[in-house]
Amino acid sequence: MLLGVNQLNRNIQRALKVVSRDEKEALKEVGERGVGIFKGNTTVVSGRLRNSWGYTTNSKVVATQARREDTVRTNREKDSVVIGTNVVYAPSVEYKSKTGSAGFALRSYRQLVPIAKEIFKRVMGGVTD
Repeated sequence: MLLGVNQLNRNIQRALKVVSRDEKEALKEVGERGVGIFKGNTTVVSGRLRNSWGYTTNSKVVATQARREDTVRTNREKDSVVIGTNVVYAPSVEYKSKTGSAGFALRSYRQLVPIAKEIFKRVMGGVTD
């Protein structure tokens, strides 16, 4: 018979709640920082594409400047964040632009990856992969 099993179980449950809360905060921070990076790298003609960037995590969408129809679709998965736009011409700007803006989303992603790793390293106590 093990002594203190009930206390051990309570401690484990408490630790899991802290990890869950910290993970949600980390995903939110990655989303916010990512949106800033994507907006900063988006070419501007009318501003519609730049303003449409947002993120979604845990069934919540955050896109403060987006038109309703341009907003990233809701991500219902836990433990992930999606940064995006629903502007119909975004893929053309990413892949076909002749003005030097082609590849802006890939460049943004590459800028965000090391930042996201640092956020999770700080928030989750060293867990990055």
